[in-house]
Amino acid sequence: MSGIELGRAEYYKPSGDFTVAGPLLMLGIGAAAAVLLGSVYGYLIQYNPIVYINVIGALVFGGGLGWAAGIGIRRGKVRAPLIATLDGLAVGAMGVFVAWVVWIHAFAGRAGANVWIFNPAELWAVIQQVAATGAWSLKGATPTGLALYAVWAIEALMIAGICVLVCRNAASKPFCEPCAQWAQSKTPSQSFGAVDDLDALRRRLEAGEIDALAALGAPSPERSLAVTLLECPTCNDAGFLTVETITLIEQKKGQKTSRRQDVLRNLIVRGRTLELVRSLMQRQHQESGTIAPVAAK
Repeated sequence: MSGIELGRAEYYKPSGDFTVAGPLLMLGIGAAAAVLLGSVYGYLIQYNPIVYINVIGALVFGGGLGWAAGIGIRRGKVRAPLIATLDGLAVGAMGVFVAWVVWIHAFAGRAGANVWIFNPAELWAVIQQVAATGAWSLKGATPTGLALYAVWAIEALMIAGICVLVCRNAASKPFCEPCAQWAQSKTPSQSFGAVDDLDALRRRLEAGEIDALAALGAPSPERSLAVTLLECPTCNDAGFLTVETITLIEQKKGQKTSRRQDVLRNLIVRGRTLELVRSLMQRQHQESGTIAPVAAK
């Protein structure tokens, strides 16, 4: 069980280990997703004229690539954020490449040509030609040259960056090293009443004073604490406790969004403290039947 000690408290820290098959699974599953999602995205941005939909498409594209590579992380038991970052970059690059191949095919297809370019050097030459004349217009302006390259660079960084973030998050989740199992939630995340002094609450929980949560009472619609306990599905050695604040903020036109803030994340709890947390979570679940609106990341 890897952990980092902060004072008396111990927080989970990824061990950095991985199976030989882990990175290969990430690349294999990620490559399959890159072909599928890259093709869809390439056609989307070629034929869809609404910029906002294309931006959302880029976010979904990057997240989808990361989710697919994350399957390889889970199955390959990759607990190394650095490896996840490198593979995430590779998968993101593959996705962007496929999207360009399909986009150029669709772009040429509008002129009646059937063009498939898989050679990176040849593809780059065509991209340069497109950049010289422009590919689309927005409010009467047609970006070309450096301006268009900047838009494309931001797009590629957004796709690859989101893919990397999702991969790193997957590789950083709690893992029971003795049992070689990812930690799971045996009881749904629960909502508790909010508290103003978060530092004091964190110190009490780090000291094993779980009754600090029991004394909080019921949550309100505007403010609450989301408490999640992850455990090894095989042993009862340790649990990983996460506590987050959730605050509903009213935006324009009466819309509300939630703001999340960590009180603590993946605090390792053992022995009597773990039993107290389990008991509290189960009792809260039975009494309220509520599930916290935010689960542990």
